[in-house]
Amino acid sequence: MRLHPAVRTVAFGSEPPAGAEAAAVVSFWRAAAPRLWFAKDPTFDRTFGDRFLALHEAAVGGRLASWLTTAEGALALVVLLDQFPPNAFRAPRGCTRPTPRPARRRRPPTPPDSTAQSNPR
Repeated sequence: MRLHPAVRTVAFGSEPPAGAEAAAVVSFWRAAAPRLWFAKDPTFDRTFGDRFLALHEAAVGGRLASWLTTAEGALALVVLLDQFPPNAFRAPRGCTRPTPRPARRRRPPTPPDSTAQSNPR
């Protein structure tokens, strides 16, 4: 979808839509392929982090919203926001954070069944 420059400026500020940077993210991710997507590879993780940390931070800060105007830009945002953190910020072995436990839900006290007396069966 192409937007008129005036609409783009109003909607996304002066930030240009996705271009070479988004293409670089997608190209890097596709080149890695599933063999590296699902593996713990320190070299891949370090390279990914070094190349795209600034873009990840910009995406988290909402400064890449204009990338949503193209399919490639949207895909690059998914990679930066969903796939980048577990690779770039992988904890060293033995230094994992405990998984938070969900708060226990307590049932509210059951009120006396006032309908039992008024609706006999």
